[in-house]
Amino acid sequence: MRIEVLNVCRSEPQANDGYVQKAIEFLSDGGFEAQILPDYQHPEERARLFVETVSRKDVDYTWIARGGIEAAYLLPHIDFLSLKVNNTLIEASDFTHLALPILKSGFPVLYGADARSLSLLLDESERKEIFRLLDEGIDNSHLDLLSINGRKLTTEALVGGTLQILLNLLGTQYCPDLRGRNLYVEHHYIPGRILFRS
Repeated sequence: MRIEVLNVCRSEPQANDGYVQKAIEFLSDGGFEAQILPDYQHPEERARLFVETVSRKDVDYTWIARGGIEAAYLLPHIDFLSLKVNNTLIEASDFTHLALPILKSGFPVLYGADARSLSLLLDESERKEIFRLLDEGIDNSHLDLLSINGRKLTTEALVGGTLQILLNLLGTQYCPDLRGRNLYVEHHYIPGRILFRS
């Protein structure tokens, strides 16, 4: 199982981030072949590396190192109409900038912990559960989700991300049609919730 950890949301290097390094160790100890890819300061270089990585068929997961609003700078440097995603993307929070146009292109994105959260926020039992899911393949169709009115919702039409970014992208070329979707939103430091089915 090959996992590439990629920094696209920030311009400063992540290779020196102790939490990211611990995440690589955790993944390696869990039996996965994991490495962090090179850092680039300029958004066009980060966009090029992102497109190259997600198109690779020898990679099982592309896991974003951490969040950062600089993910927005990549948008004009990615041709989402020709983008090919051949592995599974994992990230949360500010990656909403990229997740929505990727969803619009027809590829799924897993909205979960960023790589550094493996050592920063998750305990050993949670990490083991993540390792199990990575190894077996992640299927969210069985999740028992509840909306604010208590109705159980299917994950088949689930779309979500950071609330402010979602609002910023509404009405732009980067936001998919949200009609008929179950919308999951979060804000920093506030747990996300299912809000409505439009």
